[in-house]
Amino acid sequence: MFSEQLTKLLQTKSRKEIIEAVGCAQGTLSKWENGKLVPGVKYIIPLANLFSITPSELLEQLSAEEG
Repeated sequence: MFSEQLTKLLQTKSRKEIIEAVGCAQGTLSKWENGKLVPGVKYIIPLANLFSITPSELLEQLSAEEG
């Protein structure tokens, strides 16, 4: 699930690094981490790059979490 992947990413990158790379607010990052919000379209490519996966793979994870 996306929130679990994000938690793992936070073990290797700081919140500041993620926020700067993705261009989101700190509150948005927290909501993603807690599963309260799924990333919008404009965040898909930067997040996929951070995870070293394709945007399609990230979208699959997001779909699995929503459904």
